[in-house]
Amino acid sequence: MVKIRCSLLAVGVALGVLSGHALGAGGDDFETRWRKAEQTVKSGAGQAYFTDVFFKEFFGKYTVHVNECTQRTGEKMTSDLKAAVELAATGRVLTVLVRPQSRPAECFADLVRGDRFSKPPSDRFWVPVEVRFTKP
Repeated sequence: MVKIRCSLLAVGVALGVLSGHALGAGGDDFETRWRKAEQTVKSGAGQAYFTDVFFKEFFGKYTVHVNECTQRTGEKMTSDLKAAVELAATGRVLTVLVRPQSRPAECFADLVRGDRFSKPPSDRFWVPVEVRFTKP
């Protein structure tokens, strides 16, 4: 089973077994951006956007990306994935930093970089995302 959980929320949805991986930047930069992303969605407009808008839109896109990366790389994503996603004021993805790093993860990050989401509350808005993979 695959569960997706956006950080700070106990939202989990069981899905069929999927695969894929992603690429990120240096460890310190990832941790800094991850903490910033967690802060932006803790309350107010950031929390409402994260819960009511981003999560639903991301959920609709990520399974296609994971499956495509499995086909492209021939590898299944088996490790939980954390992604810090930066959005422009228009909703265009500016940056995707992921952990752990692998070929399928790099593919996943590249596909998410091509996504567009609804307009966030501010420019350069960071969102924390966790994708958890569990066996049935």
